[in-house]
Amino acid sequence: MIEKLYHQEKGQAMVIVALALVGLIGFLALVIDGGVAFAARRQMQNAADSAAIAGARELEAGNKDESSILSEIHAYAEANGVPDSNGVPNDAINDNVEAYFISGISKLRLPVPCELDEAIECKLIGTWGYVPSNAGGVEVIARTSFDAYFAAVVGRDTLAAAARAKVLAQGPPAGSMIGLFPVAVYNPDPNGPGDPWLEANGDPKMDRVIIWDNEMEYPGSFGWVDFNGGNNSNQEMKAWVENGYPGTIEVPSCVETDTGNRASTEDLIEGYIRQGINNVMEKVIYVPVYTEMCEGTDPVGGNALYHFVIFAQMVIMGYDYGPGKHVPDAFTCPEEGGPGGANHCFEAIFLGYVHAPQIAE
Repeated sequence: MIEKLYHQEKGQAMVIVALALVGLIGFLALVIDGGVAFAARRQMQNAADSAAIAGARELEAGNKDESSILSEIHAYAEANGVPDSNGVPNDAINDNVEAYFISGISKLRLPVPCELDEAIECKLIGTWGYVPSNAGGVEVIARTSFDAYFAAVVGRDTLAAAARAKVLAQGPPAGSMIGLFPVAVYNPDPNGPGDPWLEANGDPKMDRVIIWDNEMEYPGSFGWVDFNGGNNSNQEMKAWVENGYPGTIEVPSCVETDTGNRASTEDLIEGYIRQGINNVMEKVIYVPVYTEMCEGTDPVGGNALYHFVIFAQMVIMGYDYGPGKHVPDAFTCPEEGGPGGANHCFEAIFLGYVHAPQIAE
């Protein structure tokens, strides 16, 4: 009788162990698969944030090509871990990304009020055929899937993660930038009531402005900027002209002038500086704006420092290093330049100040 009871108890223990194993596997699934899901969710949030910021920057820069904006969004999403769906990276097709233009006021998807009225369809970026004039930001939803480890025991072979970000194009003025064009631009009151580049309502006048001429605000300052304080070659200056300075510049800050005339001889004009400028002619550039030379520096000597306070978007329309050295034909800077002819002159259209994209939610 005792032996029989022993065998019965032994069988019950096996059932208990089996049930415990099921619970243990479920716990492992929660810990391991849950941890992987959390990491994937965090990665998708980073991807959504960076992609939405990239799209908002394109809007801020005035990009009117819907397809290129979408490609930029996908490029940043894919660089941060979102799988490409068609085997062509960084193009305008990725089924794992949803992107919408949003209103800069309500932050709702366009066309407003599509999120409030079921009868109105929210249009994805890529289906408009143009960039709507009231687009004030970008919303991105990023998705990914991954193989489950222990969740497959309960029939879940794959798990998914997704995240969303909304970013407004018009945030506060940018506090730091990379890729700056190496010419300092003078403005006595940027964004203020006396700003000569803005209309009374704050919109850019879109007129041509002289950003560098012989009437230098501070003697000895030729406009070029020595961003890193080094003895940079003309080849390096040409690279900065074409691609922007690769380092980060913050505002407000004091940055060295590049003393001397970089274009003092014909070979430098034709071989380096002129070639670089021609390659960015009529393209958007980003320039640092200064209001004065920094206190305590000698504006005539080699220790002059620009006081940068803000960044501006501009398009170079012409330049001059002497008679007959300007492009294009409509260039007017020489007639408006300083005494002795416009030996050092840039003319550009001011598009607006650079704003940092602002994450709305």
